[in-house]
Amino acid sequence: MKTILGGQGIVAKKINGPWIVQDHVLYGTTDQAWNKDPWISTTTDFLVAQHFNEERNSYYGIVAIDLNKVLNEKVFTWGKGILNDNARKYLWQKEVSIRNSIPQSAIVGYVP
Repeated sequence: MKTILGGQGIVAKKINGPWIVQDHVLYGTTDQAWNKDPWISTTTDFLVAQHFNEERNSYYGIVAIDLNKVLNEKVFTWGKGILNDNARKYLWQKEVSIRNSIPQSAIVGYVP
């Protein structure tokens, strides 16, 4: 939230970290993610976003992102063959993982 309020958009835990998207999906909420994870979790499903906002007691709210304005690598993790067997259990999240950052100009809405 601090980077959004500062006009910098959304920044990954570790810019240019070594993890591939499968590592992010499996371990992105662990402590080691702060040193290795260059991916940002987003979803195409508003109900999934609400679930995580409430489940993690973050209450930062939900931002709407125009993916056409995100030029960094994007991985639609529910696509065929993207996730390995261990990570397939997360398909319900309809995640779009974005590498390194999301520019402020791509944030087009906010729901508290």
